[in-house]
Amino acid sequence: MIQNLLATLRVELRGVVTTLICAAVAAAATLVGVLFIAVAIFIWASENYGRLTAAISMAVFFIAVAAIAVVVLLMAQSKARKSAEKEVEKERIEREEAAKNAPPVWMDPALIPKILPVLLPIVLKAGQVGLKHRGLLLAALSSAAVGWAMLRERGVPPGDGEDDMPAAEQPAE
Repeated sequence: MIQNLLATLRVELRGVVTTLICAAVAAAATLVGVLFIAVAIFIWASENYGRLTAAISMAVFFIAVAAIAVVVLLMAQSKARKSAEKEVEKERIEREEAAKNAPPVWMDPALIPKILPVLLPIVLKAGQVGLKHRGLLLAALSSAAVGWAMLRERGVPPGDGEDDMPAAEQPAE
C-alpha cells in the first residue's frame, strides 16, 4: 500500500516538475518574443517619428503594462484577502458551534489527573465519616436510591402501564 502511494507520488512529482520546466521555458520564450516585437516597433517608430519620440512612447507603453499588472495584482490580493477573511469567519463559527455542542468541561478525561490529588483526600475522609456514622451513610445511599427510582418512574410515559384498560371503541354513526 505504501509502495503504491510512493509510486503515485513519484508520478505526480514528475508531472509537476515537467509542467514547471515547460512553463518556465514558455515564459522565457514569450518574454524574448515580446522584447523583439518591442524592438521592431521601436525601430519602426524611430524611422517614422524620431528616436526620442519612439523611446518615450515605448517607455509609456511599458509603464502602462506595468501599471495594469500592478492593478491586477492588487485586485487578486484583495480577493484573496476577502476569501481568507470569509474562511476565518466560517472556521470561527464552526469552532463556536463545536464549543456549544461539546460535552461539559467536567466530563473531560484529561481533567482526572488534575482533580484526583484534590478529590482523593476528600473521598477518603468521607469514607472514614461514613464508616463511623453508618446511619448517615445508609440514609444517603437510600435517599439516592429512592431519588433514582422516582426519576425512573417519572420517565415512563403515561399509558404504558400494564393495568391500563384499553379504550372501548365508539360505534360509528
